[in-house]
Amino acid sequence: MKFLFILNDVPYASERGRNALRLAQTFCLNAVRNDVSVFLMGDSVTYAKEWQSPSINGQAPGQILKEIIANRGHVLACSSCMEARGFSGDELLMDIWLGTLDDLVGMVKETDKIFVY
Repeated sequence: MKFLFILNDVPYASERGRNALRLAQTFCLNAVRNDVSVFLMGDSVTYAKEWQSPSINGQAPGQILKEIIANRGHVLACSSCMEARGFSGDELLMDIWLGTLDDLVGMVKETDKIFVY
């Protein structure tokens, strides 16, 4: 199955975004045939920055994203959301790509299950 996780919230303000990433990570790790994508938009684009510190409960968001990617997951960060926050593509973790709303629409059309956090 194809799963899409759309995140909006800033890291560390609540556990919602981190829990979404943990669920995406679990889908990647537990089923060979799952196709997992994460689209970061709004304040959640900061999840994709290299500098995240570990959370109180374990892995930093960036570490979880790296594991998702290492297990054939796809992660895109909204380019206009990045630009609005003064971030450049150079600040992204390796293998996280800049995406557009057109990319997100394409992902939605091809996805079996969508989770919005």
